Amino acid sequence: MNILVTGAAGYIGSVVTEVLIDQGHSVVALDNLQAGHREAVHPNAVFVQADLADTQALDQVFRDHDLDAVVHMAAEALVSVSMSNPRRFFSTNVRGGHESVGRHALSRGQGDHLFLHRRRLWRARGNPD
Repeated sequence: MNILVTGAAGYIGSVVTEVLIDQGHSVVALDNLQAGHREAVHPNAVFVQADLADTQALDQVFRDHDLDAVVHMAAEALVSVSMSNPRRFFSTNVRGGHESVGRHALSRGQGDHLFLHRRRLWRARGNPD
């Protein structure tokens, strides 16, 4: 499968990318590198540096790649940002993620769209909140 992973240069996104590639999938790794690290992205992934708010860049990604699925991991994750700048937190996590990525995937009819929440992922691994 051809899979888009957003937030692919972050800790969890980079691990998801690695697992998908190890399972034989092709991955398009998207990240704006605001908090992520380019060197964390698997070398076999196609890396795209772009922000979720950049609709032209997202259009290009969806045009250039025949995607079967989207794993959305990009987010503002720091609690301090949610407290000091809740508008930015909301804009990035809701508008940039669910609305922008989701709208692109659904409007193009390109596969499945999976939203993961970091807290749930960690809880599933048995780690404390």
